[in-house]
Amino acid sequence: MAISGDPPPEPPTDKNTARQRTRRPYRGGIVALVAGVGMAFMAFLPWLSSPLGNDLSGWNLYDAAREAGENPLYTGEFFGDRFSPFLTGLTGIISGVLMAGAAFIVLLAPKIPQPAKATVPNAWGIPAMLMAFIATMAPFVGLYTLLIAQPAPRLIDPGFGLILWLFIAVIGFTALIIACGGTAARKTRS
Repeated sequence: MAISGDPPPEPPTDKNTARQRTRRPYRGGIVALVAGVGMAFMAFLPWLSSPLGNDLSGWNLYDAAREAGENPLYTGEFFGDRFSPFLTGLTGIISGVLMAGAAFIVLLAPKIPQPAKATVPNAWGIPAMLMAFIATMAPFVGLYTLLIAQPAPRLIDPGFGLILWLFIAVIGFTALIIACGGTAARKTRS
């Protein structure tokens, strides 16, 4: 155990460890890229399911909003006069494109030699993280509306496509956090 007056331990100088740490942005970027494609694909899977067995995909919601002449990106009051926004399949595709764009930014960013506080420069990492955060918030809005804002009795349940959309978005966002995060020297026990 180190005493507070002791200097911090030296970073590891093993070249294999440093090489593995510089591969982190590539691995995280590829996982986020696959997550972005998966998020866009989720727009075509069931988002809403009812006890009667009628399932609607996000793209069905987009078609219905477009044909009704409403905003094709979201419905502002999905359950009447309450605050209950709900997104359509077009928004799902846009969120997937945002996640994939964030992944491309991380993949194309210059890499910082390790150990360092970050693996990509902040000028590249911060916009990528903001894009991934916005893409990850979209499925949370849909689940909020169905699970919290829906008045009782609940007649509509989230479909597996909406749940998978959220799950894949969280995986992509987490991969980008890990890809952009640094690898400070670890403390060693003595």
